[in-house]
Amino acid sequence: MKSKFMCSLPWIHSSIQPTGMSTVCCEADHTDMKSYAYDHNEAGGIEVLSLANNTMADMINSENYKHIRREMMQGNVPSACMTCFKTEQAGGTSKRQTHRTLSIDELTQTHDDGTITPDIEILELRLGNTCNLRCRTCNAESSSLWVNDYFELHKTLDFVGNYNELHKIRKHLVRDWFLDENFYKSLSDKITNLKELHISGGEPWLIRQHTEMLKFVPDDTIISYHTNLNYDKETIMFMYNQLKDHKNVVINCSIDSIGDKLTYIRNPLNWDKAIENLNTIISLFPNTVICQTVSVLNFLDIDELYTYFKNNNITNRHYLNFADSPAYMSPYLIDSNIRKKTIDNLKQILPHDLVEPLNRYYNDIQHSSSTLTQFKQYTAGLDKIRNEQFGGMFPVLKDILWN
Repeated sequence: MKSKFMCSLPWIHSSIQPTGMSTVCCEADHTDMKSYAYDHNEAGGIEVLSLANNTMADMINSENYKHIRREMMQGNVPSACMTCFKTEQAGGTSKRQTHRTLSIDELTQTHDDGTITPDIEILELRLGNTCNLRCRTCNAESSSLWVNDYFELHKTLDFVGNYNELHKIRKHLVRDWFLDENFYKSLSDKITNLKELHISGGEPWLIRQHTEMLKFVPDDTIISYHTNLNYDKETIMFMYNQLKDHKNVVINCSIDSIGDKLTYIRNPLNWDKAIENLNTIISLFPNTVICQTVSVLNFLDIDELYTYFKNNNITNRHYLNFADSPAYMSPYLIDSNIRKKTIDNLKQILPHDLVEPLNRYYNDIQHSSSTLTQFKQYTAGLDKIRNEQFGGMFPVLKDILWN
């Protein structure tokens, strides 16, 4: 059995999307449904599975998931996994490399066709698309506030998201699965070995039904939330009361820049409100961390947020997330020499654990001119809809990208 490109996630993990569909990994290639759990129907077409009519066990042993496992066991790189492969080839650290290796038992107990006995250790739940932000790096599938902008943009820009296509594929899609308390109760006998539970959305703290599941989570499970800081204090206190008896709770607070730049990137989040809620959450949850998503918009001034925290004695762990999909929001739009110079300068400002992940961009990879054109069209379209001005907010970046 070969193992040149082996990843444990297709064996031990389930990643549920806001639609109730499942992908093999959050960083996998989602185009053409490469990473989705699907079977083939009698006509030979793809039948994508979802929580509307299927269980997580069905999805873990779907035809495509079994195919991905077979590919890995044969020493091949599945087409769904090219994001990690390209990152590693460029000298970066991929998501695959950050997870544990599979045991010999797990491999030998895998059937020849890729079938396994589901034993979920890592569960990612994205609780629908109910959200009160419309971030530039997001989409209508993950944010209800994005939907109107999506339909307006889609009149002239057909590359913006696949909100329409997913609905065509799943005409019977039940979009409110995440509001059904019975779904959460049904997980009770499926998560007995759960090591990590990652909950996001949408905005998960707006979906109170999901707290029913917390009754069944093993005591030593790491419960990790991604939350957007855009709510009132009563919401924070409700979640605190639901989580205070769990010992391994991590609150990842998403905040990407400072001041008006934050509002532009994560519209309509107000900077003062974000900082007020962040300080409240830090006071209640000892393990609160800062998740800063790096995109083309904030790559040149990543250090501004770190500097603000340092000057205001906010010492919580701070890590980077990367918006490489869609490609027209990726830092790879910036000239490779400018990226390298920016990273070299950041080495003088940021601690090593923040700079080291940026080395994924310390190479000569460059997105095509057509991708840059998409960014310009996308940005101009959203600016018109939202009455915002990219050039006024990011003049240096505009000069770089437009020249």
